[in-house]
Amino acid sequence: MPYVEFSAQGGGKIPQIGLGTAGTFNSSAILSALKHGYRHIDTALLYGNQYAVNDAIRESGIKRADLWVTTKVGFFPKNLMLPTPPLLKELLEDGQGYERRNEKTREDRGVKLSLQQLGLTYADLCLVHSPLSTGIELWGSFYPHWGLGGEDTAERIGWKTWALNLITRYLVPFTSGSGYKYRLAAWKNLERMKEEGLCKYIGVSNYEVAMLKEMDSYAKIVPAVNQLELHPLRQMQEVQSYCKEKGIAVIGYGTEMLIGHTAIRDVADKHQTSPFQVILRWRFQKGMVSIPRSTHWEHLRENLLVTNANKLHLDRGDMEVLDALNEDRSFYWQTKNLDTGVQVSSTSGKKQRRRGGRQKQREDEL
Repeated sequence: MPYVEFSAQGGGKIPQIGLGTAGTFNSSAILSALKHGYRHIDTALLYGNQYAVNDAIRESGIKRADLWVTTKVGFFPKNLMLPTPPLLKELLEDGQGYERRNEKTREDRGVKLSLQQLGLTYADLCLVHSPLSTGIELWGSFYPHWGLGGEDTAERIGWKTWALNLITRYLVPFTSGSGYKYRLAAWKNLERMKEEGLCKYIGVSNYEVAMLKEMDSYAKIVPAVNQLELHPLRQMQEVQSYCKEKGIAVIGYGTEMLIGHTAIRDVADKHQTSPFQVILRWRFQKGMVSIPRSTHWEHLRENLLVTNANKLHLDRGDMEVLDALNEDRSFYWQTKNLDTGVQVSSTSGKKQRRRGGRQKQREDEL
């Protein structure tokens, strides 16, 4: 299995193809992936499936040192604040979603709960699941989802009307930097978990460049990883460049939404493969990690084959076609409009905190 290397936090390497487990509650599917050669499992406290991951790892008999396990914590704001929109209401009520230890400022407890569920003494990678720190940010950033079922579905569930109303009336901008203290607290919690040996590496998820730069004002430890939606239609080139400069590995997710795209299908037809494999190979050739989801053994096998240039290699023309598709289109979370509350001084070049500078935040004050 090829690896992606990173230099942050003293350096390390991550298996370049992992198994995404969001929506997978059957341990046999995860076990099948391990039997097919997967050694990188990506899960999260939000997913509600870490017991299934535990069962699969235990049954596989694979040595702990031979596995890379990623978990994510700190998804929910402390106060959701707003009426729950339709799709998120389903998530919160289906038994897998809300857990108080998955709130902002409780990341340390979230890590400990995750390890308990996973049956592990440490995680290879612990991520802050989201930079969103208030209810209005969480609900508003979710707006790309309202169109996923098509216009008819969106109107039927009332999501389109709800989301557009929220955006136009309340989200210009999302906040005025009020999330800073929560992101600061989240990272300090993960730093402590790393120091205690519960997380080998720590990182972030869904962080834009502004949020990564914001961390310069409070982080003792540079993130090892940034995991985010990244594909030909959302290439996040500024994020890629910044992470490369800082030695941060990039894990990309989001492929299934693009399988019907004409240009991607044309490249896939040329190579007699699927659009899904084309997107994975595009990421692979750019030095990113991918965490595709699948519960079917044939797809699990195909996903690993994208690491083999003899099976699939995108030539320069293919890469140019895919690179030209970028339109900054999100299918999952849209966080680019968040106001981090940090600005760069034009005179000193130093980052300064708006409204009085940094202040120490105790968890019981947040």
